[in-house]
Amino acid sequence: MLILGLTGLTGSGKSTVSKYLLSKEALIFDLDGVAHELYKSGTETFYKIVSCFGEDILNQYSEIDRKKLSFKVFNNLKDNTDKIPNKLNELESIIWPDIDRVIKETIDANSDKELMVLDGALLIQAGFDKYCDHIWILESCIKHIKSRLSKLNKIDFLDEKIQRSNLSDKKISKYTTLKNNLTKQDLYNNVESLFEVISKDSYGN
Repeated sequence: MLILGLTGLTGSGKSTVSKYLLSKEALIFDLDGVAHELYKSGTETFYKIVSCFGEDILNQYSEIDRKKLSFKVFNNLKDNTDKIPNKLNELESIIWPDIDRVIKETIDANSDKELMVLDGALLIQAGFDKYCDHIWILESCIKHIKSRLSKLNKIDFLDEKIQRSNLSDKKISKYTTLKNNLTKQDLYNNVESLFEVISKDSYGN
């Protein structure tokens, strides 16, 4: 199995690329989607998060309210711009190992697949790039990103994520920067070209 990592800021175009690779029969592993599942009531992750952050992060249905959790995690960030808040470190120390376990299980259960895509904004920071044969870093100008996110009402904490996503300094051969500042078709064309390259490298055809 070839494992491709897909990362970049929220709004840089990762989901668009994932959907395109889905047409290539890729198995898409959405890190954020898996985190959503792990947050659900009754999971071990759920109980660890509630124990750490308190029951006031729950909604009326006793599920984790991600907005309440995000506020509790990020509310001091603007007053501590020189360091990552301890609460964020605590959340990551809970969720990242659990996501790592699910990645391993998914790889083991899908050994017959030719291509698996790990899609996540913090793929590298979380250390999940260790599973990847190739990594594509989506880059787009902040103006375009904010425009896309404003349409989805997802502008919250963008500036904080920008501070944490210093990915352009990666020079290792398996890291490739994929620009997304033009049309969707231009992005598709670039993805197709890169996909042909990694396919030849991996399968020799």
